[in-house]
Amino acid sequence: MKRYVLVSLLILWTVSGINAAFDGKASAQREEPKKWLPAPICDLIENPTRYDGALVSVHAKVLDGMGHGILLTDNRCSKGLRMLASDAVEGRSDYKNFQGVFYSARKIMRAHEITGEFYGRFVYRPAEPRLKWALDVEQISDVEVKFPQQVGDLR
Repeated sequence: MKRYVLVSLLILWTVSGINAAFDGKASAQREEPKKWLPAPICDLIENPTRYDGALVSVHAKVLDGMGHGILLTDNRCSKGLRMLASDAVEGRSDYKNFQGVFYSARKIMRAHEITGEFYGRFVYRPAEPRLKWALDVEQISDVEVKFPQQVGDLR
C-alpha cells in the first residue's frame, strides 16, 4: 500500500512539473516581442489596404496641428498619419517622455522639428473625410528635437 501511495505521489509530482514547464513555455510564447514591419509613411498612404491592421514602424517628422492633433509626416509625400494612443499607451514612460518633449519644444520656439521612431498598428479609415490614415501608437523611441539657427533653416 505504501508503495502504491509513493508511486501515485511521484506520478502527480512529475505531471505537475510537466504542466508547469508547459505553462512557462506558453507564457514565454505569449510575451514574445512583436514583429514590426518597417514601412515608409508614403507607402502606407499609397497602399492603405495592404497595410490595414498591420504592426508597422515608421520614422516620422511630427507635425503639430491644433485642429487635427499630432500628425506623423514624411517630406517625400504631402500627407501624413494621425497619431492615436490608447489610455494604456498614454500611461507608459516612452509616451510621457514624447509628450514632454513635444509640449516643451512648442513652448520654447515655434520653429522646430521633432522626429522619432513610432511603432503601432496602421489603421485605414476610408470613410473619414480627412485623415483617413492613422497609426495607433504602442511604442515611441529615438525622439529628437532640432532647433534651427534661423527660422529659414527648417524645410
